[in-house]
Amino acid sequence: VVVDANAEPGGIGTLGAPLRTIQEALARVASDGTVYVRDGAYSLQVPVEGYIDIERPVTILGESREGVVLDARGAPHAAYGMRIMANDVTIENLTLLGPDHVNTTGRGIFAQYSSGAPVPGQNIVIRIVTVDGARTHGISLTAMENVLLENVTVRNTAGGEGIGINIKSSQNVVVRNVVTAGNATVGINIESSSPSNNYPISNPLSISITDWVHDEFRPLALEVYGPYQASNISADGMQYAV
Repeated sequence: VVVDANAEPGGIGTLGAPLRTIQEALARVASDGTVYVRDGAYSLQVPVEGYIDIERPVTILGESREGVVLDARGAPHAAYGMRIMANDVTIENLTLLGPDHVNTTGRGIFAQYSSGAPVPGQNIVIRIVTVDGARTHGISLTAMENVLLENVTVRNTAGGEGIGINIKSSQNVVVRNVVTAGNATVGINIESSSPSNNYPISNPLSISITDWVHDEFRPLALEVYGPYQASNISADGMQYAV
């Protein structure tokens, strides 16, 4: 299914008659299909739910990282830029601005297990992506398993928690060739569940961070709440701030 921000209205998602929004394409694409996004500016200033909600296995493939720009800045209904609540999802080749409105949760790309499910979300790839200016988390993972973040830049997260990449209650996460810059509180935060959470994973396990460039005063934090524990976590020789 093809998307082009400058397409004429009434498209059907083909090369000759693309749709105008990623949301429209997600409503049409088959499971395990691909949404091809042409270069252009895509505003998420949509009433009620301005964000992109992914609820089935799919690939969202932009034409170029610099050319595909999703803009959630100032959008009061964009709780997230993208929310992933499905397995086997790939996001590649795009830039997300925001969300930064004070009335939103302010998470740029948020991948979470399906609420109430007894198993974690699985097999998420976020590659060749920039998230700039989110309020709380640039990229956020909750109760996820088998995740790859590769060639990702997260910068200027501020105003809320100010965390570049937040990895909560997740395991088998590979973070490589990433940049965190200008994030107000911490570049990468790894945390366990808290006793009040009811996630299918409680302990952060097997998290690897390599080829990481950062400029934050506090690049890395590890938060573990009793009775949980973290194990097999490596981050290019960094020390943890607990």
